[in-house]
Amino acid sequence: MQEPALESAVPGPGSVIAGRFRVGEVVGRGGMGVVAAGRHLQLQAPVAIKFLLPELAKSPEPLARFLREARAAARLRSEHATRIFDVGSTDDGLPFFVMEYLEGRSLDRVLEEDGPLPVAVAIDYMLQTCEALAEAHAAGIVHRDLKPANLFVTTGPDGTPFIKVLDFGISKAPAPEGELLEGASLTAPNEPLGSPQYMAPEQLKSSRTVDARSDIWSLGVLLFELLTGRTPFSAESVPHLYALILSAPPLALSDVRPDVPRPVVAAVNACLEKARDGRPPHVAALAALLAPYGPPGSAARAERIARMARAQGAGAPSARRVASELELAATQPLGSGWRPATRGAVAASIGMGLLVLAAVGYRLARGDAPAATARTDAAMAGVSATGMAKAAPTAAPPAATAATAAMPASTTSPQASAPT
Repeated sequence: MQEPALESAVPGPGSVIAGRFRVGEVVGRGGMGVVAAGRHLQLQAPVAIKFLLPELAKSPEPLARFLREARAAARLRSEHATRIFDVGSTDDGLPFFVMEYLEGRSLDRVLEEDGPLPVAVAIDYMLQTCEALAEAHAAGIVHRDLKPANLFVTTGPDGTPFIKVLDFGISKAPAPEGELLEGASLTAPNEPLGSPQYMAPEQLKSSRTVDARSDIWSLGVLLFELLTGRTPFSAESVPHLYALILSAPPLALSDVRPDVPRPVVAAVNACLEKARDGRPPHVAALAALLAPYGPPGSAARAERIARMARAQGAGAPSARRVASELELAATQPLGSGWRPATRGAVAASIGMGLLVLAAVGYRLARGDAPAATARTDAAMAGVSATGMAKAAPTAAPPAATAATAAMPASTTSPQASAPT
């Protein structure tokens, strides 16, 4: 039901805006906007329409952030980024943009209703998220607000769970030529933007100094939460939370979830290094660390992430270079990004796994992708098992049937695609 405070400003159900979109019921609200279901009248296709809250429409800063969200998302072609179809203003001057309509659940609802996820499922969701971020980071876009509420689980064409990355409203992006998207009038130098539980130490200090590695910190928090149902830092007050993130070690993942493979624990720990230079330098490196413990097809997805970033001109390394970086990281002293108890395990299992990824890239270039993917899945299972046998007894990546059975089914009830 439409709230009385919004009835006189946000177009109500049945209203037509821009001559093409009929507004439906409100399906989501947040601090900056309200999302309504809608329908494209000519195409007879469902859409979601996001309106800026009327009380913010005359303020330059919220308006600029609202437009930045639409522009940032519109620049991304990844199937894991929410598509933007149109942008405009109502007859009363209220800004809106039109995006794809999604059915399913946000990840915060998944965690609330289903609890912690199986390891393979959590990694699959992270790899899908990394696909969207690979393109975004290559374009110079840092999301800055990755959290379960901004990851949406819908259903892919083949019926499997499919992740969409939402809400680029506080993203940091390069300005189009001749425009200023983020200057002194839009973001104060020391103003933190984001959700504190998922923010990197440098983001707490200044949102303007973040880069892609700040998103990688958030991915580490996300993966920790998907596996345990809680975040690695928790406190009763915001100042205490800031202090923990800035100076205290995270909760030990292996204490909360002992069945998580040690290289996955090492990857999460690396993401949560206080100094950004100690984290995986790009999502391609993180994807390579996680792929051996995802469901079948994860190896090919990790290689696609690296290839996507390279194609966008981000200077993303080849699989061979990533393997070299991981081998070097394994020799570094404490505080350089890898915990001494797990550095050897990571180098053993992932270093060889990335050689398989390199083979995938070669075969994809030759055009025999399906066969390469099947062979790679089998090889990955063997690599992870033999590599980890030297370090500690750890469960091998799950079989295809187990991973498929563990995938949570998406609901059929519609939900807004853009938390506001």
